[in-house]
Amino acid sequence: MNSLQCIDYSFLRAPYEELNSKFHTTKRMLEKEISFAASHLKLMKKYSENLDRQQAKATIQGLINRLRLLRSSLETCYEEEDNLIEIIDARTKHLSTKENNAISRFYRLVEEHYARQGDLDFVTKLSEKTHTSQFVDIEIFQKGKKIIADLQACDVNSALDWCDAHKSKLRKLKSSLEFELKLQKFVEMIRDRNMMGAINYARSHFGQYPDNQSRIQHAMMLLAVVHRKDDFSEYCKLLDDSRWKELIALFWKEMLKVYNMTTESPFAIALRAGLAALKTPLCAKIECRSEECPMCQPNFQALVSDIPHAHHSHSSLLCRLMGTVMSENNLPVVLPNGQAFSEQGIKKIIKDGKVICPISGKQFSGQQISKIYVV
Repeated sequence: MNSLQCIDYSFLRAPYEELNSKFHTTKRMLEKEISFAASHLKLMKKYSENLDRQQAKATIQGLINRLRLLRSSLETCYEEEDNLIEIIDARTKHLSTKENNAISRFYRLVEEHYARQGDLDFVTKLSEKTHTSQFVDIEIFQKGKKIIADLQACDVNSALDWCDAHKSKLRKLKSSLEFELKLQKFVEMIRDRNMMGAINYARSHFGQYPDNQSRIQHAMMLLAVVHRKDDFSEYCKLLDDSRWKELIALFWKEMLKVYNMTTESPFAIALRAGLAALKTPLCAKIECRSEECPMCQPNFQALVSDIPHAHHSHSSLLCRLMGTVMSENNLPVVLPNGQAFSEQGIKKIIKDGKVICPISGKQFSGQQISKIYVV
């Protein structure tokens, strides 16, 4: 994929994954309710001779109420799916249109970047102002923000619901998130001294993770040693609060994978790529800094500290006094202290045959200025 495809891939893929998740969630809900109603009707038919009339009436009315709720839920689900289809259609048309594509791409990259930072109010206002509401996955990040808040409050339930909604995708990714969340729920029951609840939970949920038996056995030891933390610190590490930070980091990582989003925001990737084209060995030197150069800004220097210098097959010299390219019409010259400028730049600062170096402050005679020939 080229650079634009890399940036735009999750732009199309994220709403598709959300639509796929909603479709499977709706399908499971529909199958569950239909199966429930069918099984009850089957039982009523089987025992119809001995069934009390009032009891049968109450059962049928209960089934009718459940099916009405199901219809209401399905209408909401179908509306959400239609909205996602509209978003996918709008994004597809946007990518195939060249008019204003660059500026709208810039807006949506900025919006996604700030959405990742959790500044959702700003993203909402900006997307409304720039008419790019359909181009930012704000609902995905809203859900993610809520789940992270719940994990910070030591609650795994919303995260487990999210795992259930994306079960098939997480399975394809061979994710350990769901297991880690269930393990933490088990640990929290032990922390609350709910030993029987923890045992029953382990019986119900841990059997589906045969590859994690060693971790499960390690956690099960907590049932026996939780009262003696000092003597069995190796097992009691699971009770450490740092586990919640690990779960938050794991959830965020898996959420980005599910929606085919890059670990770093596309805006940051594009920004680093652009800055990399400007980076030179002189960028880190204080005496060579320029206020107009993006690479000389402290925030940008931190962003590109680990990327290589730009590759230039042909040298291009800029005069720090004029901001123009030095060429055969504006030859480069050098002062005795090694500082190079253009002829036009030197003419602006030379007075009475003397020139003061704007970098070091040293004074030189005009006769000491030498021309440079770049090979």
